[in-house]
Amino acid sequence: MAISRSLIHIINALHLLLLHLAVSQYNIVTVGSQSSNIIRSLPGFSGNLPFKLETGYVGVGDGDEIQLFYYFIESERNPEEDPLVLWLTGGPGCSAFSGLIYEIGPLTFDYEISSWNSTTLLYNPYSWTKVANIIFLDAPVGTGFSYATTWQAYYTGDRLSAATNYNFLRKWLMTHPKFLKNPLYVAGDSFSGIVVPITVQEINNDRVIINRFHYFYSGYWANDQTVQNALQIRKGSKERWSRCNRTLAYNFEVSSSMDYHRNLMNKGYRVLVYSGDQDIIVPYVGTLEWIGALNLTVAHAWKPWFVDGQVAGYTVHYRSKKHDLTFATVKDAGHTAPEYKPKECLAMVDSLTVQYGYGWFTVIEYHQKLTRYVGVGDGDEIQLFYYFIESERNPEEDPLVLWLTGGPGCSAFSGLIYEIVWEVCTTCNSSRCLWLMTHPKFLKNPLYVAGDSFSGIVVPITVQEINNGNEVGVEPLMNLKGYMLGNPLTDEHVDHNSKVEFSYRKALISDQLYESAKINCKGEYINIDIENALCRKDIEIFHECTANLSISHILEPQCPVTASPRPALLKLHPSRALIEDDHSINLLLSLSHLPNDHPSMCRDFHYFYSGYWANDQTVQNALQIRKGSKERWSRCNRTLAYNFEVSSSTDYHRNLMNKGYRVLVYSGDQDIIVPYVGTLEWIGALNLTVAHAWTPWFVDGQVAGYTVHYRSKKHDLTFATVKDAGHTAPEYKPKECLAMVDRWFAHKPVYSQ
Repeated sequence: MAISRSLIHIINALHLLLLHLAVSQYNIVTVGSQSSNIIRSLPGFSGNLPFKLETGYVGVGDGDEIQLFYYFIESERNPEEDPLVLWLTGGPGCSAFSGLIYEIGPLTFDYEISSWNSTTLLYNPYSWTKVANIIFLDAPVGTGFSYATTWQAYYTGDRLSAATNYNFLRKWLMTHPKFLKNPLYVAGDSFSGIVVPITVQEINNDRVIINRFHYFYSGYWANDQTVQNALQIRKGSKERWSRCNRTLAYNFEVSSSMDYHRNLMNKGYRVLVYSGDQDIIVPYVGTLEWIGALNLTVAHAWKPWFVDGQVAGYTVHYRSKKHDLTFATVKDAGHTAPEYKPKECLAMVDSLTVQYGYGWFTVIEYHQKLTRYVGVGDGDEIQLFYYFIESERNPEEDPLVLWLTGGPGCSAFSGLIYEIVWEVCTTCNSSRCLWLMTHPKFLKNPLYVAGDSFSGIVVPITVQEINNGNEVGVEPLMNLKGYMLGNPLTDEHVDHNSKVEFSYRKALISDQLYESAKINCKGEYINIDIENALCRKDIEIFHECTANLSISHILEPQCPVTASPRPALLKLHPSRALIEDDHSINLLLSLSHLPNDHPSMCRDFHYFYSGYWANDQTVQNALQIRKGSKERWSRCNRTLAYNFEVSSSTDYHRNLMNKGYRVLVYSGDQDIIVPYVGTLEWIGALNLTVAHAWTPWFVDGQVAGYTVHYRSKKHDLTFATVKDAGHTAPEYKPKECLAMVDRWFAHKPVYSQ
C-alpha cells in the first residue's frame, strides 16, 4: 500500500499492534452529536450484503469541528462476545477503506471482471470480521471521507491524531453500549506503528473508555456518487476522495514510539506484532531489533506456525511480569501482510480457517522436435536418447546448448517440459559429441553445455572432456564457448553447510539461534563433534524450524506426498543424490485415488502428468521410442548404478578458468536445496575480480533478480539470482530466465534492458 515518504525517516515503525484493554473498569463520558446508518447493499455487490455494515460520522473537538467517518462491521461469528477492534490504516492519510478492501475486511474487488467504468465487489472469506467486530476509522482528519468544518481543525500531528482517535472511540461507544463489555483492541499497520501506541497510552492515561493497479479501483468506486449515497456520505464534505491523502496538514512529532511501548509494558496489555517477511519498507529485522530493546524474556523461542499443515511464518513469544508480546512473520507477505496472505493472517488472529485448493497445468507447443538415439561405447552398447529442438529464432546462428538435467537419473524431458522453453538457442538434451557428426550444420554454432541441480557436478567435467578433446584434435572439433549452471550442486560440503546462513537470511531461524550456532558450531554444521552438546542442540532447533518447508521453494506449500525427485525433509547432510525423498509414491498412482484434501496446487503434483504422458504408447510411438528398451519411463530413475566419485567440481572450474570460456551461474533465491549463499561462497573461492558489483536486473521494468559479474585475464563469469524462483529457477520464472539467457548469449550484461 502507498505510504508517506516520511515513513523512511521513522525509526522503529511497526506493522501491526493489537492491545487488549479491559474496558469494563472504565468510566463513561457524555457524547456529542453523531450520525450512523445501516448499509444493506452497495453498488458493485450483487444482492444484499452478507454482513452488518454501519457507516457514520462522529464529531470530535470542542465544537465537533472534526467529523471522523467510519465503517463498522459486526463480527460474523458472535458479535456479543468477539473482540472489538479499532483499525487505523497507516500513511498518515490512507483511508480505512484501504484496510477494509485490500487487507482485513469482508469485501474485495473482482479484478478479473472489473474495469474503470464498472467495478465489481466480491465477498472475502478470510475477513477478520469472521472473528471480530471492527471499526475502520478514516483518521486523521482529512483522510478518506473525514473532514473538518474549520480550516484550523485540519492541522494535526502524531499526538493530536492519537487524542482525536481516543475521543472518537469514547463517543462511538456511548452510542454502541452493547460493545462496552467486549475485549477492545487498537490495531493498525505501517505508519500506525507510531500512532497506535500513543492512542493506547491516551486510553490508559485517562482510564475512561471507550485498529498498486488494484488501488485504482478504490478511487473510481469511492468517488462514484451512487456509492457515496449508499454510504451516506455528506455531500460537499469532500471535493474528492483519495485512498491516501498526501496533502494533510500533519505534524510528524514522534520519530520513535519506543517510549510508549515501554510505558505500556507494566499495564497488563497483550501485544501482537507481525511482519510480512518480504517487506523492505519496514523490514522485520528492524522490528525484531526494537522488540529486543524492550528487554523482555523469551517465553517461547522462534518456531514455525502453520495453516492447513503448511508453514505460514515464524513466531516468538515474549513475556515480562505484566507484559505479553507475540511477534510473527507472515511467509511470502509484503507491506502490509493481510493484503498478501489474508487466509494466513485470519488464522493468526483466530483459529478459524477455511480449506481450499487449486492447481494448473500448462501445455506448450514447439516449433520443431526431433527425437533419436545415439550409440556410445566401443560397440554402441549405451544408447542415449535425446530430444532436439531447433531455435525458433535463427537456428543457423543461435547457440547450440547441450542440456544435462540433474538427479542423477532425471530425464531430459523434465528440463524440456518443466524448465527451459528457450526460443533463442538450439537445444539438445542427453547426447554428446557423436551427435554433431550427424548434424554437421551445427558445428559452426557457438556451443554451450548447460544443466541444473546435480549437473553442477557433471557439466564442468563434461566441459573439461570437450576441452581436452579439442586440444588434442579429436574430430569433430567443437565450437565450445562456455557453460551454464542453474541452482548447481557444486561442492557438497559448502552447499549443504550454507543452509543455516540461508535460513537466517530468509527469517526461517531467529537471530539468536544463528549467532548461537555460529559460536557453538564454529561455522561447521555438517561434520559436528558428537561431544559438542551446544552445537547439537542448535542444529536440532534448526531442523525443527525448517522441517515442514517446501525445500524446492520455501514460500510455496509443502505437498503432503511427492511424486517428484524432491526431498521431503530438509537435511543438512543428505544423500549425494538430490532426487532422494522420504515419502515417494508411485508415479502411476491415479490422481483420482489421491486423498481429497491433497491440494492440486502443489507443484510436485504437476510431475504426475509427465509419467502418464511419457508412458502412453501413442506418445512413445510419436517419439519413436524403441519398443522393449524400457519397461517403464520415470522422470527420475532412483535405481541407477551410479558411482558418486566427485564431491566437488570446484577444481574443474579452476582448471577451466584459463581456457577463455564464458560462464553463467544462476540460482532461484527461494531454493534451500542448493542455496544461492553456498553458490556465492564457492564462486568467491575462485578469487576472480569483481568487474561489476551486485546490482538488480530487470524484466519489463520489474526487478527480476540480482547479478554480479566476475572477470580474470581469460575468464568471464556472471552470477544471477532469479527473484522468487526455486529449485530450479526456469520452472518458476520462465519469462525472466529467458530474458536472462538471451542477454547472456548476446554477450550483453544480464542487467542490460
